[in-house]
Amino acid sequence: MSTDPDYLADFEDCKRSRKFHRNLWLFFPYRSQLETLLPADKAAKYLAKFDRCQRLVDKKESISAEVSENQARLLEEWGVPRTDLSGYSKEDIDALRKKCLAKMMAD
Repeated sequence: MSTDPDYLADFEDCKRSRKFHRNLWLFFPYRSQLETLLPADKAAKYLAKFDRCQRLVDKKESISAEVSENQARLLEEWGVPRTDLSGYSKEDIDALRKKCLAKMMAD
């Protein structure tokens, strides 16, 4: 997850209605033509969100970096090292996987 307000608002939209969220991002590249593609009342619902979509696109790299860091920190708390796992045996990786799954199920 990210703490970015736009990211969190977009996440809430997705939870509220996956169909709306999917369509929002499908229509976003065609925002200048949306009013000709949809009735005005439907277009207005999407147009109201397009500024946020653009901000998310502009911040994509920093948000991705934050999400990756948060995931790595969580896994580290669960005992998964931040290093390359290529030196680990299959058994070690399976043990880490089971530990992570147990933590996920407990939360």
